[in-house]
Amino acid sequence: MSLEILVDKKETGVLYLTPIGSIDSETYQELEKEAHKLLCAVPKAIVLDLARLKYISSMGLSVLVKMEKTLQQHKGELII
Repeated sequence: MSLEILVDKKETGVLYLTPIGSIDSETYQELEKEAHKLLCAVPKAIVLDLARLKYISSMGLSVLVKMEKTLQQHKGELII
């Protein structure tokens, strides 16, 4: 299965991340790379829109947990 990741910045310090498709053992690294890029910008929040996500494996959930922990360290938040 494939994964497309849309990133949008609608307001200062807030990034919107929309994964489309499936996050599984073959695609979770794509999400991980994109998350790393976003986290390097040290946003105050990342809004995660999962409406177009068809499937997420435990590896994909692990990426989300890592994102949340990193954001918390910088006083940011992950909004799902």
